[in-house]
Amino acid sequence: MKILNYANKLYASRIGRINYFFGILFFCVMFLILSSILRFVFSFGSEQFGNSIPYITLYILLFSILFILFTTYTTSLIIRRLHDISMSGWYILILFFVPVANLFVAFILLFKKGLVEKNSYGEQSKASFLRSIFSIE
Repeated sequence: MKILNYANKLYASRIGRINYFFGILFFCVMFLILSSILRFVFSFGSEQFGNSIPYITLYILLFSILFILFTTYTTSLIIRRLHDISMSGWYILILFFVPVANLFVAFILLFKKGLVEKNSYGEQSKASFLRSIFSIE
């Protein structure tokens, strides 16, 4: 039950420009570091194990878990930033599927000031950086 409550909070609140920018930067850097470590660790074993199926499967499984976590949190950041500028989270589909418009929406998310007053998605977030990107109260 706690996981469902956390998942609901992860997509339901708002996040400001600065926390959005640093959140995206944080997750990109962490993804690069962790995927590099994963690749580095598995490059040593390739001499011993070669192209064995279990070895490749383990690498793909670990990388997939890392990618799913990264995608979940960055998607939540984008949706909460859309909420901050009083837009529906469904606009994230533009970011994923419309090639030129996604750049325009990405710049809006980075530079448009969020609403100060309460909107239909809640109060403006006053949480610290890590609390806001992970939706921790």
